[in-house]
Amino acid sequence: MTTEFLGARGLIRFVPSSIGILLAVLVFVAFPSSSARATQCDVVEFEETGLCCAHNIYVSLSTATSGATIFVTWNTTYPPADPTHNGSTPTGTTSTWVGPNFVVPPGGRLDIKAIAYKAGFTDSVVTEYLVENY
Repeated sequence: MTTEFLGARGLIRFVPSSIGILLAVLVFVAFPSSSARATQCDVVEFEETGLCCAHNIYVSLSTATSGATIFVTWNTTYPPADPTHNGSTPTGTTSTWVGPNFVVPPGGRLDIKAIAYKAGFTDSVVTEYLVENY
């Protein structure tokens, strides 16, 4: 198959060859498409149980990414910093979520930020959850 088009210097003709096809295959292998990038962890989801105001509120965290570690930061008065880590080790004020629940007593407030991490995946986006039990 021959492809032709009119360029600034006249008619240009492209004739595919085995060398051209080989180069195209090499480029595809050396520079794979974006679909070959690492999969991103699913976001951390929060589930709240309990009754407001006169009773404790319980908050549990989970992610749909099997085997992922959840890193969290929290504060009772202002928004916490985003969670940080170095591989499977939390850094700064970050902790590893081990569950089962955060407990927010009557009159309490808790702001939580979380990310999911798994080796070979990209981190999830940071999710934030605010509980005010008053």
